Amino acid sequence: MDEEPLESEPEKPRYLLPDGCKDLIDVIRHQQKDEEDCDSDPEITFGDEMLPHDLPASIELPELITVHDLALALHGQPYRIIAVLMENRIFSNIYTKIDFATASLVCKHYGVTPLKIP
Repeated sequence: MDEEPLESEPEKPRYLLPDGCKDLIDVIRHQQKDEEDCDSDPEITFGDEMLPHDLPASIELPELITVHDLALALHGQPYRIIAVLMENRIFSNIYTKIDFATASLVCKHYGVTPLKIP
């Protein structure tokens, strides 16, 4: 009585390949293409180098000014003014009114001379 060998199931692939890949070489090409795409993304920086180049030499400030109005006077964004204030341990939002001394601290940070409106 000869026993016939059982037919074995086809061998399952060891790796799950991404869509469109037929073999491991395609996978490597796919990974290299993804790396090239990542390298082409621009760097995002949030430093002072992104300030506008047309900063005024001096600005006139009232006794009280909101962070938003100070940002407009400096031709910048309110979040930059808030960041400078936070570096100096002053926590605020765009609606916060700051006094002349605090506003002049921000102006000096950017190299702008503050002038007080009488």
